[in-house]
Amino acid sequence: MPTTSFERQAGPVERRLLTGLLRLGVAFKTDSNREAGSSGLSPLQGQVLSCLLRAPGELRLNQLADEVGVRPATASEAVTTLEAKRLLRKKPSAQDGRALALVLTASGRRMATECSAWPDFLLGSLAALSAAEQ
Repeated sequence: MPTTSFERQAGPVERRLLTGLLRLGVAFKTDSNREAGSSGLSPLQGQVLSCLLRAPGELRLNQLADEVGVRPATASEAVTTLEAKRLLRKKPSAQDGRALALVLTASGRRMATECSAWPDFLLGSLAALSAAEQ
């Protein structure tokens, strides 16, 4: 039951959280598209590079697809493009020689470091919030 005039006007906290999360999603997507375009990568390609950079060990295509939340066919298209750009390469897996692992090249590692910073635009906004607002 709303107790303050703000709560009565703004609606339930669940609705406000959902609205806030949707707005953050739009802001993130907009910024990712802008940053990706300036680097010559799609947002998904940037996400793939960042994922490979963060991975504690080798990743195979299906694992990468799970990590970035796309179908294996979509991940395969991104990997093929990144391989053509010489930002990653495939090598036999150390764990299973029949499988292929995805590995960043030196150029891919540099680009992945840049891509990993794309969400940083949100940090300034979050830092501006008080502890109670956070």
